[in-house]
Amino acid sequence: MYGQVLSLMGIVSRTSGRLGEGKARTVLRHPSPHSAGGVLGALFVLGKPRVSLLLFITAFTVFVYASLTRGRGLSTGDLLVFVIAGMLAPMGANSVNNYLDRDIDPLMERTKRRPLASGLLKPWVALVFGFSLLAFSGLLYAAWFGPLPAVLAIAGGLYYIFVYTVLLKRRTPWSTVVGGIAGSFPPLVGWAAATNSIGVTGLLLALVIFFWNPPHFWALAMHLRRDYERAGLPMMPIVAGARVSFAYMVLFTALTIATMVAVALVEGSVIVAGGALAAAILMSRAMYVIWKRVEEGALGAFKLSNPALGLFFLSLVTEALV
Repeated sequence: MYGQVLSLMGIVSRTSGRLGEGKARTVLRHPSPHSAGGVLGALFVLGKPRVSLLLFITAFTVFVYASLTRGRGLSTGDLLVFVIAGMLAPMGANSVNNYLDRDIDPLMERTKRRPLASGLLKPWVALVFGFSLLAFSGLLYAAWFGPLPAVLAIAGGLYYIFVYTVLLKRRTPWSTVVGGIAGSFPPLVGWAAATNSIGVTGLLLALVIFFWNPPHFWALAMHLRRDYERAGLPMMPIVAGARVSFAYMVLFTALTIATMVAVALVEGSVIVAGGALAAAILMSRAMYVIWKRVEEGALGAFKLSNPALGLFFLSLVTEALV
């Protein structure tokens, strides 16, 4: 069983460092709509697989850690069901997000080739597909792990769809903070699936994501400032300016590091403390890059934040296995 976990985590670790880099390959961004394979490819891209994978990593690592340290243990069935459900939930929510943003995606260079923006799929297909994935994920969680992770997974998806995308994204620069709560649900799902509870550590891990999210996406918004301006989205770097945004980014980065350290203290883990230290070094480096180069360094800072988060969550699995 440990071999299966290590194999999965090897794939995750090689991927996490690349999640924020570059654009998706052309074959994924431009699937042909004239074949079954092309439709499946478009549906896959619709779910924002790189973003979904990052959310899945946070849920999966917490699930493995809690399962191995809280007495549940792991089976092949546990791993398989969690991998499927853990990817379907964020991909479903992201698909509906694409449906709701289909009017502004064509205005942005980063998003104009998405399946709906480029006309590869009909809007209703994205809507049905997205809610179907989210519902099926909830059913899998409920049938295998119980109602609590199912409720949390669906709640996280609905929060992202209705609170972030519908209510906040186009109205306030604080949407990344308040709406970012949606990204805090996956660690709670992982902990609940393993323990049928949330717990102090589960909440702290959710807070890690909550504090990490704003500087991560504000760095991207700095780099793609013109894109967001064309789309009329009030991102913090546009509304408040780069320097004010940088001050907020430093604050949230410090809170992220402090919460990581709190997890290590609560769990009494030297390995997790090492993961927090490694993450702190990368995130501090990201802030330094922005401080020295402001908008010119924002993309580099954005790329550093993904592996920083990945290292911390991978330290949980390392602690559990060791």
